[in-house]
Amino acid sequence: HISAIGATLGAELPWLVSTLDSEGTVGQYPSLAFGPDGLPAISYYASSPSNDLRFVRFDGTAWNYSIVDSAGFVGEYTSLAFGPDGQPAISYYAGTPNNDLKFARFDGNTWTLATVHSIGDVGWHTSLAFGPDGRPAIAYYNTTLDDLVFAHFDGNAWTNTTVDSAGDVGKYASLAFGTDGQPAIAYFDGSPNLDVKFARFDGSVWTNTTVEDGVNLGLY
Repeated sequence: HISAIGATLGAELPWLVSTLDSEGTVGQYPSLAFGPDGLPAISYYASSPSNDLRFVRFDGTAWNYSIVDSAGFVGEYTSLAFGPDGQPAISYYAGTPNNDLKFARFDGNTWTLATVHSIGDVGWHTSLAFGPDGRPAIAYYNTTLDDLVFAHFDGNAWTNTTVDSAGDVGKYASLAFGTDGQPAIAYFDGSPNLDVKFARFDGSVWTNTTVEDGVNLGLY
């Protein structure tokens, strides 16, 4: 179930809950974003019976869903964002048979699918954002190497850069661009530290900082 709230200043209104898709086991790894029309959209994984990536959007009256990718077990760890063209894009993990990081973009008529990284088991915990140059970038976890990785599209190809490789790092990544136009990532520093960390790019190098020490800080 996905919820939406209406509120007015000084008043509390109830949550309005709608069932958007009920065909099997659906709704895992949801990611919510509002389009330039002000209406909500959600990407999510349908694990049963189809194991596919889905996208649902509210048109002002009803929710309408579509299957974005169904080639194998695809659609876990989704992250949805709208590009400067006003169209949705999704980063996600494509499991069997390839264990790849993939990217889907809608042009107003059809979805175009691209493989961003395919060496090893990659693409868990994706976080998608568009930079001030209008191009997509993705932070994600490389499961094979236990690393935090940053992927950026330069207009022709994707470049994947390891941001942190000190231990088991990079799960639960969250990517955003700062006012300086450079990317930053919050993420979990797993074994052996179990801390929350922050990485920021200055245009030349990444700097990694431990935000808070402790036990199991920084999950999700």
